[in-house]
Amino acid sequence: MITLFVFSIGLIIASVSDIRWHRIPNAVTVPLALFALAINAFVQDAPPEPPSQIVVPTIAGGATHYPSRADGGVMAGFGQERRAFLGTIGFRESIFGFIACGAIMLVPYALAQQGAGDTKLAAAIGAGVGAECGVMSLAYAYGLAGVFALVVFLLQRQRAPGSVDCTPNAGCEPRLPLAPFLSVGSAMAVLAPPPFTVW
Repeated sequence: MITLFVFSIGLIIASVSDIRWHRIPNAVTVPLALFALAINAFVQDAPPEPPSQIVVPTIAGGATHYPSRADGGVMAGFGQERRAFLGTIGFRESIFGFIACGAIMLVPYALAQQGAGDTKLAAAIGAGVGAECGVMSLAYAYGLAGVFALVVFLLQRQRAPGSVDCTPNAGCEPRLPLAPFLSVGSAMAVLAPPPFTVW
């Protein structure tokens, strides 16, 4: 699927940049978000509950139902095939995902001065996978990041107890790159979609 391929490339670039330079460039996050919104606007939502349906997997996991060729003719069949090939979720769901994930990430950005690149990347992920899958992606990402940070902290204390001084006056400001965890978290959410409905 085109959307899955584009997001895979974008998330890999964002992760490498965040690990190496501790920043996620706008040249990655903004095009990803615009691509997700544009491609989902291009393929409109299918009408709900058609009399006969075809089940098509989506990038957000689960399945979406579309009218078969027998019910809608050649154009209906072409529509569902095109949407499956592009890997879209619908413009409304894309907008909801963009807003939901971006709004959630504004909290750590405001409270902990977390990088704006993380917020933009999360919003782009939400635009690509939708609100429910996007929220689950953030939950997976922060869970994985928390476990990783705890392991690193314990290992540092075990190797050199009391030797690491990260007080404000020490000039030590360690930052955990979040982009790799957002990438892995989104992959986990796509492979294991949430068994609940956010709204």
